[in-house]
Amino acid sequence: MANNIYGVILAGGKGTRMGNVERPKQFMEVGGKPIIVHTIEKFAIHTEFDKIIILSPKAWISHTND
Repeated sequence: MANNIYGVILAGGKGTRMGNVERPKQFMEVGGKPIIVHTIEKFAIHTEFDKIIILSPKAWISHTND
């Protein structure tokens, strides 16, 4: 029986300590891409993960899916 390995990205913060009020910090762009995309890419290159689970604020789920 094979074990499933899941990567979990906790992206539920709001970024208020950064003074950001428009959007959570995980959606702020660095190097032309949102921070969350940089994080997902790091997980995606590892073939050991069967799934990557992203936890996001409810109000930003649609944005996260995009």
